[in-house]
Amino acid sequence: MTDHGGKRPGAGRPRGTTAASSHSQAPEAPPTYYEDAESYLAAVVEGREPADALRIAAAKAVMPYQKRRQRVPLAAARTPKAQGAADEAAVAADLSTRFKRRVAELADARKQKD
Repeated sequence: MTDHGGKRPGAGRPRGTTAASSHSQAPEAPPTYYEDAESYLAAVVEGREPADALRIAAAKAVMPYQKRRQRVPLAAARTPKAQGAADEAAVAADLSTRFKRRVAELADARKQKD
């Protein structure tokens, strides 16, 4: 049972190499900082940043909490049928106003004749 543990032939780092030389590659540039998830995703789309599936998924998950949703203006949200009804109501109101004004003009003209 003495074959258990101890020095084994071929184990370890080869002679003549050091720990520093095994990492002789240049260090990576520090990651670029982005103000929000939307600007990071824009950088990925534009090709300024390499695509990283994990960071993209995280950016998508965080986006709703960083920026408020943009709402559609109410005038633009009308259906064609509702817009047509609103236009008809505006025309009807305009006709009613014109009618009342004309009635007042005719009443004044009649008073002037009398």
